[in-house]
Amino acid sequence: MKFKSTTTAPFLVMCVFILTLLVSYLDTEKLASGNSVYLAWLVIELMVFMVPAVFYCKLKGKGYTENLALRPFSLGRVSLLFFLLLVLLSGVLLLKVGLYRMGVLSTDLSGSWPGESMHYEGSGTSEVVYLIFTAAILPAIVEEFLFRGVILYEYAHLGGLCSVTVSALFFAMLHFSLAEFPIYFFGGIVMGIAAYLTRSMLAAILLHAVYNLFTLFGEDFVWRLLWEKQSHVFFLYLLAVIFLLFSVLSIGESERIFYGYAVNSRGEVPFVKRNTKSLTQAVAQIFLSVGFLLCIALYITIVLTVRG
Repeated sequence: MKFKSTTTAPFLVMCVFILTLLVSYLDTEKLASGNSVYLAWLVIELMVFMVPAVFYCKLKGKGYTENLALRPFSLGRVSLLFFLLLVLLSGVLLLKVGLYRMGVLSTDLSGSWPGESMHYEGSGTSEVVYLIFTAAILPAIVEEFLFRGVILYEYAHLGGLCSVTVSALFFAMLHFSLAEFPIYFFGGIVMGIAAYLTRSMLAAILLHAVYNLFTLFGEDFVWRLLWEKQSHVFFLYLLAVIFLLFSVLSIGESERIFYGYAVNSRGEVPFVKRNTKSLTQAVAQIFLSVGFLLCIALYITIVLTVRG
């Protein structure tokens, strides 16, 4: 059976891969001169993520961006987002502990994106504001526009499971870290679910931004608590309980939302029904497409040669 490419989105992702790799060669010492470093990273993040995504939208034609779920989410979805946020935070922490225990991660969990090297050091108010916007809010906006906006929509015709999984897969690959791949993939899944269920990319942006703020100002504190000998087992148990409890609550809330969509016949674009006969056919269309295979090949090449 011959499978045609379902979308040209993998070529957009490859472009972002290459730009991200080029940025990693920038001399950050020269950029770090006062507040100009924040302006520099603002421009870089826009150039790496937003410019290719917007250019892609323009190539797709007039009205394309109207299908990217740029609408606000309903206040009735706030409880779901709260549940998913706790699932995201507790799940990531549990993954990091597990990967550390297996020797995959070290206690230095700094990210591969150069902008993540900026951290809070008790600077003045203005620098904290710059840091929050540049390292937390802006990355959430530009990355979610690409992955939970363009990518999620491009694969929406293959169903929610496929579109959420592929957007998370590309998101994890972007960070070029095999060790941290499960962490980014899990985060991408949670944010994809948020966007899919709320019919709003803004929900994923909110989750992403809050998570980024947590990594900037709260994760070190929680990480130290986790490794206190007297409280290690207790906090691991607490994280596991939080993760399981709010996963169940998220599933229950998801069922309620889907039931509401079914009753109200709200199958609006871009979250349409899968137009393939089976999930197997949809998966084959994704993983056997030329663009996807080239994207995987580029990722493996970068990880094994450049980042290895």
